[in-house]
Amino acid sequence: MTTLVTGATGFIGGNLARRLASRGEHVRALVRPAANDLVIRDAAVKQCPGNLLDVESLRRAVKGCETVYHCAATYSFWAKRPSDIYDTNVAGTKHLLDAARSAGVRRVVFTSSVSTVGLPDGVGDDRGELGSEEIPANPSHLIGNYKQSKYAAEQIALDANGDDLEVVVVNPCAPVGKWDVKPTPTGRIPLDFARGRIPGYLDTGMNLVDVADVAEGHILAMERGRPGERYILGHRNLTLRQVFGMLAEITGPRAHAFGSHIGSSWARLTAINGWKAAYCAASRQSVEGIKVARHPMYVSCRKAVTRVGNPTEPGGKRPGESRRLVRRPWVPAGSLLTMVLLSCHTDADKIIGRHGRGTTAGAILDEAIGRLQDHFRCIQNDLGYWWGELESNNTMEANT
Repeated sequence: MTTLVTGATGFIGGNLARRLASRGEHVRALVRPAANDLVIRDAAVKQCPGNLLDVESLRRAVKGCETVYHCAATYSFWAKRPSDIYDTNVAGTKHLLDAARSAGVRRVVFTSSVSTVGLPDGVGDDRGELGSEEIPANPSHLIGNYKQSKYAAEQIALDANGDDLEVVVVNPCAPVGKWDVKPTPTGRIPLDFARGRIPGYLDTGMNLVDVADVAEGHILAMERGRPGERYILGHRNLTLRQVFGMLAEITGPRAHAFGSHIGSSWARLTAINGWKAAYCAASRQSVEGIKVARHPMYVSCRKAVTRVGNPTEPGGKRPGESRRLVRRPWVPAGSLLTMVLLSCHTDADKIIGRHGRGTTAGAILDEAIGRLQDHFRCIQNDLGYWWGELESNNTMEANT
């Protein structure tokens, strides 16, 4: 069986493509020409050049495929042009579903987000109420372009379900694990923690899940999911402080001093005059990201476990899971060269492994230089955001 995976150069899509290939499936990946294909470079995955806004490239990619996993999305809480987020997440989803239907694809699994799941009143309080697939999303919780675009794309996917094309939706929570090479906003948390760049934290929480379980959940949804339904792929609901505690157990005493509680009051977050708290502490989160964090995303993943067999115990904790969820060598290993590579967002597992086996300094630096351009682009984007915030606040002050 031939299957297409979009977003295969990303975190979830890459892990999914690798897992499918390891099962012996014929896997195609829709890959933008300029994309970093590190995640699937050594996997048995056929790369098909194209993008979600190029309809002809989508038709070529889906031709002859029986199934499609649509994981591609712009996962960002800030963009210089917000329309770019909607173009990819909303228009791109429609283009792909149209191409899949025309090509006779049997079934599509659409990767949505836990952000589109409804939360009951009082979620995260002592009553222990959790969000679920059956609760409609609260419009007041759909903060910013990312959440709103993913909600709109999910509605398009559900509406596309029919006799000629079956569509199943999965809603991954906050995944952690291997191959987060960019990294994602979630993957940046352990990186910043290990580097001591989190002097403060919000009173919030999330549902953490191993990305390997998310990839498996996609496959199970394809095989067993009911068309037109949603399945939350998650594992453990944790406060941000609990996440830092788990990380501190791994990183050692040095990282225990991870700062103080900032509080959930938006007034406190805007105390930095003129900047609107563009980044919370040193985690490089945008204003939109901070607003999103005001609502803890505590959800139940029972439906995915009981209906399709997703390998996660709802509300439980498998032996050793708390350490496995965050076990990656993100911690400085006492080597400047290792830290250079880590700061360039490369694959820490391979880098530290090679360095530990006596890799020469020249070889390590050669690899680091190959990633420096991506690193500097991240810095450029950060500076661009700060400049935009400054201009925005100057404009508002001038109008008052």
